[in-house]
Amino acid sequence: MTRPRSLPADVPPSERAEPERYLAADIAAAVGVPVSDLPGTRLTAEVSADGRLSSWRRA
Repeated sequence: MTRPRSLPADVPPSERAEPERYLAADIAAAVGVPVSDLPGTRLTAEVSADGRLSSWRRA
C-alpha cells in the first residue's frame, strides 16, 4: 500500500510545532487539476473556526 501524498500548510514555524498536512488528492479534486500538476500551483483556501483549510482554489 502506498502512502497518500500530502501537502503541508504554509504556517510560520512560531505558530506550530508540526505543519498541518492536507491530502494532495483532495486539493487537486477541489481545484480541478491532476495531483501531478499541483507542484508550483499557487492556491488559496478559507480557514475554518478550528483552523483547518477548506474551499481550495487557484490563486
